[in-house]
Amino acid sequence: MPTFSRLSLLACVLLFGGSGFAQTPASPAPAQPDPAFPPQPPVQPVSAAEEAKTFQLPPGYKLELVLSEPVILEPTICVFDGDGRMYVSEFLTYMQDIDGTGELEPKSRVSVHWSSKKDGVYDQHRVFAEGLLLPRLLLPLDKGRVLIGETNTNDVYLYTDTDGDGVSDKKEPWYVGGGRGGNLEHQPNGLLWAIDNGLYSTYNDYCLRWAPDGSAVKEKTGANGGQWGLAQDDYGKIFYINAGGEQGPVSFQAPVQYGQFNPAAQSDAGYKEVFPAIGKSDFQGGLGRARPEDKTLNHFTATCGAEVYRGDRLPK
Repeated sequence: MPTFSRLSLLACVLLFGGSGFAQTPASPAPAQPDPAFPPQPPVQPVSAAEEAKTFQLPPGYKLELVLSEPVILEPTICVFDGDGRMYVSEFLTYMQDIDGTGELEPKSRVSVHWSSKKDGVYDQHRVFAEGLLLPRLLLPLDKGRVLIGETNTNDVYLYTDTDGDGVSDKKEPWYVGGGRGGNLEHQPNGLLWAIDNGLYSTYNDYCLRWAPDGSAVKEKTGANGGQWGLAQDDYGKIFYINAGGEQGPVSFQAPVQYGQFNPAAQSDAGYKEVFPAIGKSDFQGGLGRARPEDKTLNHFTATCGAEVYRGDRLPK
């Protein structure tokens, strides 16, 4: 709740025709803690090795660290090229303080990481492209070429590493879509190359296709209802993730070109139910999203991605 200084109170008195001097208001009584939200100890950062010990896994599963600070900072998106190189979009200016100071400064980057010994351990790290404004579209092509789209624009640029050192040294426009604005949480992300040869992203009601001359062709598709994250299955069906709308995947009954079709019975009972190991009462959706007995989350709140698993390495 805002507080007023003596000067601001005096201004209010004069503005509304009052007389006399403003009186200093009595100090309000200290706020009493809400029983539903008792004070919690602050969360303390721990090392990646310490954090790994806290994960609870089913029998037969194990967890291995791939990358962590200080090699990467503020990771937002990661994608792989055909050689197993991992490209990571790092939002270096996103909400560094409660006021979002410097958030729209072009200081973010895309890094690339690979295993020089071909043993699956990423021991090589490079900044592929830097000086970016919160890069949110990321698609590796053939070796050393990556499409990148930034925040507050629909433009997509082709970055190329011409000498193979892991750092792009050539930048050229691939699709010129013009500027855009609004809440940066509600702007396109993804750029998934689908089985129909369209390049899809959330929010955008169009896909992009690679023309024979190397240019981009825009094709209208209709709204997709996605916010953060998209994936496709082996049949080419795209799963858009609604994120903050608390719905999870949406519009997966029919291709989005034919409209959004989300019947209530499209998912099994309990599909959106989650089972966290730790209970907290402070999250999107409020108390209705918590189990009263242990205050663990009982429903999707902000799903931000999906992956279709096609392998055979996980236990049965």
